Amino acid sequence: MKKTITTKRNIKLYKTAHAVFNNKYHLVWIPKYRKPVINKRIQDRLKQLFLGIAERYDFEIDTMEVEPDHVHLFVLIPPTIAVCEAVNLFKGISSRKIRQDFPEIDKVLWGADFWAIGYFSTTVNDRTTSQLIRNYIKSQKGRSKQLRLF
Repeated sequence: MKKTITTKRNIKLYKTAHAVFNNKYHLVWIPKYRKPVINKRIQDRLKQLFLGIAERYDFEIDTMEVEPDHVHLFVLIPPTIAVCEAVNLFKGISSRKIRQDFPEIDKVLWGADFWAIGYFSTTVNDRTTSQLIRNYIKSQKGRSKQLRLF
């Protein structure tokens, strides 16, 4: 379990028994074949699943947007878990649950996977601030094509 601490410069940090960290990642991935299969019902279920996964694995979702053809998460991941492991948890658990809950998806996406292979990941840095990522993710609402972040 992580605790929150605030520095003198009002920077929020997280502390575990052996680490102090603030590892935030902007993650993006798409459904298989980039098909716009995420309707309102699936969108609501995915948001619920992502929040449950975050709670179970001690991640903290800062900002989330689920669009018909892609997903954005701005998420804090503890240093004990690699970003690829976190993405595999989000994609693997949600894929399995979506296919169970919405069997009609098999008519559009054949095979066992809901998500395409791969993902995009970036961290907060001097050029890419937390607020820039939040604004970018919020600007994606209702867009079918992504804007360029950089």
